[in-house]
Amino acid sequence: EIKEKIDALNKENERKEKELSEKIKQIDEKEQEIKNQVIALSQLKNEKAQKTVQITELKEQQQTILTEKKEMLSKKEQEIQNQITVLNGLKDEINKRETQIAKQDRSLNQQLKDINKQQFIIYSIIVLFVISLGFGFLMYRTYRQKQKANLQLVRQKEQIEEINKELEKLSIVASKTDNSVLIFNKKSQLEWVNEAFTRFTGYTLEEYITERGDNLHNVSNQAEISGLIEECLKSKKSVQYHLENVTKSGNKIFAQTTLTPILDEQGNIKKLVAIDTDITELKKTQDQLAESFHNIKLLSEIGRNITANLSIEKICDEIYENLNKFMDATTFIIGIHNSSKNTIDVVYCKEMMKKVVSLYNYDLKDNSKLAVFCFKNNFDILINDLNTEYVKYIPNWDKKATFGGGVPESVIYSPLNIKKTIFGVLSVQSYEKNSYTERHLDIIKSLATYISIALVNARTYKEIEEQKEILAGFF
Repeated sequence: EIKEKIDALNKENERKEKELSEKIKQIDEKEQEIKNQVIALSQLKNEKAQKTVQITELKEQQQTILTEKKEMLSKKEQEIQNQITVLNGLKDEINKRETQIAKQDRSLNQQLKDINKQQFIIYSIIVLFVISLGFGFLMYRTYRQKQKANLQLVRQKEQIEEINKELEKLSIVASKTDNSVLIFNKKSQLEWVNEAFTRFTGYTLEEYITERGDNLHNVSNQAEISGLIEECLKSKKSVQYHLENVTKSGNKIFAQTTLTPILDEQGNIKKLVAIDTDITELKKTQDQLAESFHNIKLLSEIGRNITANLSIEKICDEIYENLNKFMDATTFIIGIHNSSKNTIDVVYCKEMMKKVVSLYNYDLKDNSKLAVFCFKNNFDILINDLNTEYVKYIPNWDKKATFGGGVPESVIYSPLNIKKTIFGVLSVQSYEKNSYTERHLDIIKSLATYISIALVNARTYKEIEEQKEILAGFF
């Protein structure tokens, strides 16, 4: 009987040793599986590092573009300065010609005075000695003097006509140039504008004076115009400044203005000439570059924050909070592909700043949904008028069946990809028409890259934690 009990205990020990051996084998398999997952996570981190390098290269490219634009602006300013130098040279030539004419006028007047004196002396001599001979001689002499005077007048007229031709050329340059030209008197009162000014601002001279006044202090929107005018008058040299103005139609324009004093022969200021060069497009380019640089910086910061986070809900909250800085994101949706159900499961949705609790999914067999179209075709969608543009993607659509209650007017859908494999869809929606542009779509596409990495990291982390919990149950 004792032997039977010993045999029974031995069999029981053998059975338990066999069970223990099987559990040890299972534990070894789980440890190997965890090691494989750790390796996969390491690979994801390496991919994240590569993405960071790509972002850095993109920043450097943007900085290079910004530098090139600045160089182009510098060249444009140099060209403007060269034009101003040529115009100043022409103005100096006009002043010289005017000085020469004035000198010739004085010389002619002096000659006429001398002639008159000579005539008086001759008349006196002729009257005293030989009246008849003196009268004839006087007539002859007077005739000759008039011929000389007429010859001088003809020469002076030719010189004046030549100067007038030069002035006409300058007038044509001032009238036909693409730059706005404004001429003020020495009291800074507006006297004349060219055709380019009217094309630039939409105002005629009379309209502009009625609307803004006729004084340079009033017509300019430059905050420091008084100091600039004082500097120009004091130094008698040109000054430059940037000007922001509003056209007659209400459009905002930008100009680089060169204010130049015109001096008389005594060196006193007799006119002020303001030349406005339209730099509106350059200003817009600068603003766009600055905005692009700011967006890249902000997107990089958002990318760092969400890829460092391992909670799907916190990742989505971070994205939604920052997305409204770029665009109207009244509705924000993230859907993840569920391969077992063949659906796109909405894992996060916010409408009107409120989180939607009752989440839903899109059946990938339902081709009436934009999310399904985006996923199946791996294609970005940008719509600014749902009623007219929806049919470009889904013909014969039923708006009520597709959206149910509140229907947005503008939508963006973008696929979420990792290693060229689509695993979800991102969407922003607005109840206003024309809410989005290609720039907004580019922002969404950039965010989609970060979101894809962050969601995969979070999902991988969640799976590892679940495996750890399972392993912990064996001990």
